[in-house]
Amino acid sequence: MNSLRGAALFAALAAFAGLALADTPGAAPGADPNPAGTGSIRGRLTIAGTTEHRRYKVAEAVISLSGEGLGSAPAAPDAPSATLDQKDITFIPHVLPIVAGTAVEFKNTDACMHNIHAESDSNPPFNLGLIPGKHSQRVFAAAEVVEILCNVHAEMRAWIVILPNRYFVQPAANGEFRLAGVPPGTWQIRAWHENFPPTTQEISVRAGEESAWSVDFDKSRHINR
Repeated sequence: MNSLRGAALFAALAAFAGLALADTPGAAPGADPNPAGTGSIRGRLTIAGTTEHRRYKVAEAVISLSGEGLGSAPAAPDAPSATLDQKDITFIPHVLPIVAGTAVEFKNTDACMHNIHAESDSNPPFNLGLIPGKHSQRVFAAAEVVEILCNVHAEMRAWIVILPNRYFVQPAANGEFRLAGVPPGTWQIRAWHENFPPTTQEISVRAGEESAWSVDFDKSRHINR
């Protein structure tokens, strides 16, 4: 009898925990992570109508919002800093989107010498060596796209996409994306990919509603890097 009571109590607690989890934003499929009074944007990014490409990766695009009223938004609380690693003669990640003011830590976890060469306009450019196991930190205060190179290994390249606010997202491998918690208003939505000219359009967001926006990059406008 005690074991039956224990099992029933466990089941009740599990059910309660499940309900609590489902009410947590982003914790369960179908949960709405939008705070009260905000909306969201859902869409899909493709290249020449598809996400299957040998040369391009849709997940390395960045979807972002801009407009008066968004620039003062606080940085994401779980990302006060970011890391760009050099591992296996590769920058990881290849594309790093951050909010302006974020401190980026550059690491070298390889056993060989590396270099960090930042080509920038609005942020101070720099060019420094990084011996194995060492790291260096730089703050990117202004919004722009910064190309990162390694002068020791010409095949190494990365991008830091510095944005004026926290309203940005990278698509999944299937091209789908969702921006949640967007204040109501009319904003500029922008899709950036290193291999194509950026696309910008106007989009309106209403509180409690989800707006749709999808974009397809034209392969004929490919940028050779």
